[in-house]
Amino acid sequence: MVNQHWEPSAGDDQTDEPKDPYYIAYIIHFLLGAGYLVPWNSFITAVDYFQYLYPAKHISKVFSVAYMVAAMTVLFILTCWSSFLKMKLPALKTRMNLGYALFVLVLFVAPITDWVDHRDEFGRGSNFAFVVLVSMVAVTGFAEGLTGGSLVGATGKLPGRYMQALVAGNASAGVLVCMLRIITKASLPRSRKGLRTSTHIYFFTSTLIELLCIICFNLLHRIPTIQHYITKTTQTSHLDDHPPKTELRRPETLLVFKKLRWLAVSMVTIYVVTLSIFPGIGRVVFFPLFMGCIFGPNWLRKEVPVVLLTLLLGVSNGYLTSVLMIVAPKVVAVEESNIAGIVMSLFLAIGLVIGSALGWLWNIRRR
Repeated sequence: MVNQHWEPSAGDDQTDEPKDPYYIAYIIHFLLGAGYLVPWNSFITAVDYFQYLYPAKHISKVFSVAYMVAAMTVLFILTCWSSFLKMKLPALKTRMNLGYALFVLVLFVAPITDWVDHRDEFGRGSNFAFVVLVSMVAVTGFAEGLTGGSLVGATGKLPGRYMQALVAGNASAGVLVCMLRIITKASLPRSRKGLRTSTHIYFFTSTLIELLCIICFNLLHRIPTIQHYITKTTQTSHLDDHPPKTELRRPETLLVFKKLRWLAVSMVTIYVVTLSIFPGIGRVVFFPLFMGCIFGPNWLRKEVPVVLLTLLLGVSNGYLTSVLMIVAPKVVAVEESNIAGIVMSLFLAIGLVIGSALGWLWNIRRR
């Protein structure tokens, strides 16, 4: 049941809301949403170069395992932090600045390691450089787990349009990185040296994006519109009840999960369906449709039906994710919104893992 005390903080009455000149707050949320996925997309989009450096390694598989294990570990720790350690989570500003600083570090270290690495006569990378590279991917997962859930929880205290901007930024991260990769590769000769130089430029440009995210996040709370909603949320929280300071209620993870259980299950279902089909319960209808594209009549076994189904899959995926992320922080009390964001991010990651695993079975079945 939706928490009745939370509703006023959502900013439904916007008559006293300060203006957001040039939609700066919206743009910053879009940038932050893209920013915490840019590092992962940067590594996975440059897989062609890493495969050249380490031809005997399964780059995509190793990257995925390192990233997902690290991200899920951090999300699980943050989810259980209040319940088992009986401590408040570190401040939002601390978590966000640490996470984005780690993004800057990994994107800077990756090309530097490649730059100073001692290669063999064929230009292949050393095992030490490969270990450093995979470690940086794992740190990326750690930082994403730290920032993703925290950002969702914090944005949940604001009107829904800012969560929509955040999710839109998530969806745009891959496109942004792909465009950057295309531009850097097309700008230099198609040679071994050109490929290496373009990759370095590509990573340094991604580093600049993360630095911009750090600056924007620290400016965000100075925007009058955001200050207005933070103040409104704080006032609502204090009006709900006035317990003595020694009896202030600490959010309990299990209680938060109980309130969010159906939203969490829905989040897992969305990404299981999405990733088990593309690379990997109305949406379950996509399963027979895609099976028809493989084993069905000739008119269905064409590129156009597959493209249209994939487009519908992506659009519905983004829409449903936005809805769940907007609703989740609003069905819990104000002080539980951070935990709610982390819980939803954890179940999103669980959906990614299960969907990816089923995607492998899908590929095996096709063979």
